[in-house]
Amino acid sequence: MTRGFGWSEETLLAYGFEVNYKDPDYVGNLPHYNSITGSRNFYIAFCSETVMRISQRPGTLVAVNPVANSLKDEVNFMLNYKWTHDKMPLEFSIPDGVFVCAPSVVYGASFDNSFDDSFDIP
Repeated sequence: MTRGFGWSEETLLAYGFEVNYKDPDYVGNLPHYNSITGSRNFYIAFCSETVMRISQRPGTLVAVNPVANSLKDEVNFMLNYKWTHDKMPLEFSIPDGVFVCAPSVVYGASFDNSFDDSFDIP
């Protein structure tokens, strides 16, 4: 919002958008987030069950990888993407089955240093 004119106290200048999401594929996407964090050369597409939205301007991505102090804690990338535009994001209908994702599972890891070996993978 900015200062308005005449009978208007404020005038809409642009919208500030923010998308926050978790990425459960921590190991598989680490190199990707390291390469694009802080870049302003890409757009974001995000979906509900039936509608896909795409930002009209490039934004800023901040990826945070939490440090867990327990082998039982779930570790997900916490991502924040922000952009500014004077219009709402573009919307598209999406057919069934598109953008259906399942997190990858990495097998063969070992937690040999766990204090009670209860988390070791054979």
